[in-house]
Amino acid sequence: MADAIKASGPYVAVLAALVTGLILGVQARISRGAQLRERKQELFASAYEVSIQYAETAYAVRRRR
Repeated sequence: MADAIKASGPYVAVLAALVTGLILGVQARISRGAQLRERKQELFASAYEVSIQYAETAYAVRRRR
């Protein structure tokens, strides 16, 4: 039994490294997706703010009188 465990040791180490790499890859992909969503949300918010300011310029000119 001990010989079987010693013989499978390198395979277990490689398997553990592969599983760890897979988990880290999935986490990186999820993190990147969240960053892209946040960036897109900030971009849309600033575009919306500019469009509202532009729409209100007509009223700002009328108030000057």
